[in-house]
Amino acid sequence: MVRYARREFLTAAAAAGVVSAAGCTDSGSSSDGGGFNTETPEADAADNWRMRRGGPGNAGVSSSGGPGGDADAAFTAEFRNGINLGYGAPTVGEDAIYGVGRVATPYEMEPRTFGGYAFRLSREAGSEEWRVPVELREGEDNLNFFPNSPKTCLGPDGLYVTWIRRGESSQDLVVQAHARDDGSRQWRNAFPGAASALEPVVDDGTLYLLGAARLLALSTADGSREWASDEFRYDQTVPSVGADAVVVANRGFADEEASRQVTAFDRADGSVRWSEPTGIRNGLHRAPSVVDGTVYLAEGITITVGAVAEELPPFSIRALDAADGSEGWSHTYKDRTDHWMMAGGTTSVAVDGSRVYYGLLYPTAAQALGRQASEADYERFEREAYTGASMVALDRADGSVVWTADLGNGAQVYSYLVVDDDYVYAKRLPDADPERRQWVAVEKASGEVAGRFGSGSAADGGRRAFGVADGALYEHVGDGVRVWR
Repeated sequence: MVRYARREFLTAAAAAGVVSAAGCTDSGSSSDGGGFNTETPEADAADNWRMRRGGPGNAGVSSSGGPGGDADAAFTAEFRNGINLGYGAPTVGEDAIYGVGRVATPYEMEPRTFGGYAFRLSREAGSEEWRVPVELREGEDNLNFFPNSPKTCLGPDGLYVTWIRRGESSQDLVVQAHARDDGSRQWRNAFPGAASALEPVVDDGTLYLLGAARLLALSTADGSREWASDEFRYDQTVPSVGADAVVVANRGFADEEASRQVTAFDRADGSVRWSEPTGIRNGLHRAPSVVDGTVYLAEGITITVGAVAEELPPFSIRALDAADGSEGWSHTYKDRTDHWMMAGGTTSVAVDGSRVYYGLLYPTAAQALGRQASEADYERFEREAYTGASMVALDRADGSVVWTADLGNGAQVYSYLVVDDDYVYAKRLPDADPERRQWVAVEKASGEVAGRFGSGSAADGGRRAFGVADGALYEHVGDGVRVWR
């Protein structure tokens, strides 16, 4: 049986990538098994924020640190006539802030112009250092040729941009590189049959991205294809790159019956090393994290606009060996439930040298029921609603609970977290109270709230990823990047 929950909560939660969970039991209910290498994840501990989760393994680690619990909006680095409505994190190098966006005012230009730009902006004050076209075309006939916001990541030698080029009967995934010093285009490659442009990841001279139903590996030197996987139904937007393997959650290969699984591809040639079945998982920020030979995976159920299954299975955080997919430990944070209103949970984790962190988002009565529900419905919901922790830290070695944190107003934390040497940074679901601050910094040693900052509301619902680097927190605001210090 299928039920339908309130659209207000479902829309925000689905786009936020709130998967996995549903229910009202205490998080951290059980852990099982094994142990893994717990050395510091050097590959993801970059001094800057060059990719969606900081580094190629999607661990969400910042070694240079953020602003702590007390920050103000220092400035907004504006994209001149550019707008980015994607959900990726800002791209921050040691030299500048980089960004991409569609033309914001095509009908105010003469002649009318469509396409997109790439930008380099000052880290000190946000002033523009260069702006170059990704691709521009003039005239009404080109209204739909550049249909979406472009995506990007930053490498040592270039800014890598992906975008969709739509033609009359097909569309291509276009990948191109721009020099960091002046924005000049270095190379371009195109792949036919792509539905969307997704964020790339760069590591050790190779660009990895999901596109045209394949995992692609391109040379950063000239954009030539090093290899392409067999066609499969990938279920995340950013590949997770480890030392020897690239890990992607998916729903099976093209010649197989659809099934939920996570697959490790060999970095050398794209061949399949292993595939491991997973529970239901879906959502915006749902990429697994790959750190020191271990894959950390959040399982659960997506809250989507529309139907939510009546019966929901248990949901877990799992640690898998990247070599063969064997399970080291499993931490169940929500037991099976049969009540659709209790759907919620997490889609991803942040991983540092010793711990795994996750945040939880469960609906309140107002979000699930809406204003028209009866007082009896509200009372029944409140009796059954989730009242546990909103953030949890696990021991990387065995998945045991180190601490739990209550950030106030129930579990209203987006699944995307960032951890530095001292704090875990989280973004809360906006609500009607403008005094209830959206950004929260939690002491990672103890789970105590160190401070809060920022507005309690956001035009985009606060669903975007963010970056932490060199004492600042960076977030996209559509027409630029806001910097908190």
